[in-house]
Amino acid sequence: MVVALTQRVVANVSESAVLSFRIDNAIPTVVTSDIRWYYTASTVSGDPDFNSSDFLEITALMNRTSMSRLTYSNDRLNLTVSNIVQALNRTAETDAGRYFLRATNPAGENSNYIDLVVRGPPQIVGGPCNQFAINNGSSAVFGCTANADPQHEISWSFINFSGIETDKIAATNFAVTGISKYSLNRNRSQPTFGELIVNDVMFEDRGTYICTAINEIGEEKAQANLTVHSE
Repeated sequence: MVVALTQRVVANVSESAVLSFRIDNAIPTVVTSDIRWYYTASTVSGDPDFNSSDFLEITALMNRTSMSRLTYSNDRLNLTVSNIVQALNRTAETDAGRYFLRATNPAGENSNYIDLVVRGPPQIVGGPCNQFAINNGSSAVFGCTANADPQHEISWSFINFSGIETDKIAATNFAVTGISKYSLNRNRSQPTFGELIVNDVMFEDRGTYICTAINEIGEEKAQANLTVHSE
């Protein structure tokens, strides 16, 4: 029987993780060459039936230059993933996912899995764009979209035309009745989460607006300028 020493391993970006199994009560003994590892970036709840056609074999992945970070030890019962990478979009490479070990002997085969969860700093995937506004009480809108695990917060700071920076803009939530100078969307269920509105634009509002996406692992910033014209 293949036993996972833990069903879930959590690691931070750039760190290493060791995924470990043991084989109990195998008669005859499983030889190292009959131990195979498989991987998929998808995880599902529960204990799914293993089908090798749905997974990539680790040995094949190791032949890729980018996958030289994967190494076996302890007669292939351990897999070390070094310099872990995290993908926060569907097309990027990631080490997060489900790792299966399949052991085979003349009596049959058995498998088990470990899920690797990767945590990292936010990545801003939709930064703010430069805005132009009229000095007549109009508004300027700055979007800032980030992906992160663990969950992130978004804040804004401002550098005015004289180069003086405001550490953190005090903004009311969009849902608050009444209009303040700044409004910030704090509703995570909306695609505009983190969006900043500068209300009642005046000349002194021109400058650079900086979005900061931050979680317990780290942060990322992006910025855009507001130019204000007279009517």
